[in-house]
Amino acid sequence: MKRIILTSLLTVGVAQVAFAGPAADQKMLNKSMEKIKVSEDYTEKTCGAKIAAKLDDSFKGEEAVATANWCSSAVDALGLLCKDAVFKAAVAKQIKSINCKYDASLKASDNSGVKVQKSGSSVDVAWNKGSSNISDVVKKHLEDTL
Repeated sequence: MKRIILTSLLTVGVAQVAFAGPAADQKMLNKSMEKIKVSEDYTEKTCGAKIAAKLDDSFKGEEAVATANWCSSAVDALGLLCKDAVFKAAVAKQIKSINCKYDASLKASDNSGVKVQKSGSSVDVAWNKGSSNISDVVKKHLEDTL
């Protein structure tokens, strides 16, 4: 009986360490959202146009923080693209928003686990936990499609 109680207490203790709680998650998410704002400001300055980042808010905790951080990388790609005058004009004219979302079905072996699609004046960017080079993939896709 003592062993079961001790095991239960240890398990609960580990769970409390692994999951900091809603307040800590919200604090981390707020910090990540500030990072997106910095990326939006950089992109506006570099591209000469305001491009709004829209974040899939269906995730909570660590997944929401990761999604916000990855979204910041996607927004930064637009700013990098605008360093070229030809692309700067195209981005300013053709892109008004970037929609960021997490998609667990994407495989890291396929395009670095990043899916980019331009639809009207929006760019939709999706990734998963194994994704990499988000900024590079977004930039390359837009270089090829603008």
